[in-house]
Amino acid sequence: MRRALLFVAIGLLLHGALCVAFVRLVCADHDVRRMDAKWLHGPIDAELMIAGDSHARFAVEAPLLGRAMNVAVPGEHYAKSEFRVPWLLDHGTRGCGAVLLPYDAASFSSFKTDSFEPEAVWGRYVDYLELARRRRAPLLYGGKWLKANVAPYVGELGILLQWVTSSRHFRDPTDPTGAWTTRDLEGGEQAAKRHFEGSDPWDPAMVVSLRNLVDDLRSRSIRVVLVRFPVTGPYARVSRALGGDPKLRDDLFEELRQGGGVDELDYESLYFRDPRMFGDGDHLSVVGKRAFTLTLGRDLVRLGIIGAGR
Repeated sequence: MRRALLFVAIGLLLHGALCVAFVRLVCADHDVRRMDAKWLHGPIDAELMIAGDSHARFAVEAPLLGRAMNVAVPGEHYAKSEFRVPWLLDHGTRGCGAVLLPYDAASFSSFKTDSFEPEAVWGRYVDYLELARRRRAPLLYGGKWLKANVAPYVGELGILLQWVTSSRHFRDPTDPTGAWTTRDLEGGEQAAKRHFEGSDPWDPAMVVSLRNLVDDLRSRSIRVVLVRFPVTGPYARVSRALGGDPKLRDDLFEELRQGGGVDELDYESLYFRDPRMFGDGDHLSVVGKRAFTLTLGRDLVRLGIIGAGR
């Protein structure tokens, strides 16, 4: 009996040590935490926060927009942003005049709707129990809550390998040649199929999360700018064929704008005839990022989101 108790005690101690190590070392080094630190550890008010996924991250060169800050993270979808953006606003000391969010076809696809790995990282903001109630999936999201709070390292071999090799979500942020994706040769058609094949192209859960986020920002008197980022012609063609109908976004915007404080900018077709602007099938290259940011900046000045003398 004593041996059994000793074995259990040692197991619990080891489990506790692994949990602490994973949270303090691995989770703390995740890119989303580095982006959080940029926002949290600065006193200067921002005219604009750029949030969202890889489209926002790789398309907007924030310093060219003056007092703007890009905290977007690849893999972040509306169900994450719904919780993370308010968390940043609540825990930071910066004021914020406007938040820019992606408004792309892929933003509403269900292909990553249940993706919150590592759960301990996203558990800083995401209320898994609220999602369990809202989506009527207590086992799925209750399990995510348990994993985040009781066994954060379990099943995270892939994340550990990324951390050890400083790749993907743990890449060196000072390396200008560093890449997020292993899909550098992925064309527009392949990217669109990955985003839409076998998925619901208009996931109601994503619509609800966006509505909730817009309502939260509106209650803080923060303006919202919804941006349809540039994609390649093949990506747009295939995504529409697979259900990514732009009219669905048109109709939703008409609903969102009724409450005021919401603007939309559409650049989806901006570089259809200029493939050099893209690094892959649906992300801008370094050249494209600079050119697009200058175009975006002029429109943001026109809307009164940022100042003209940036």
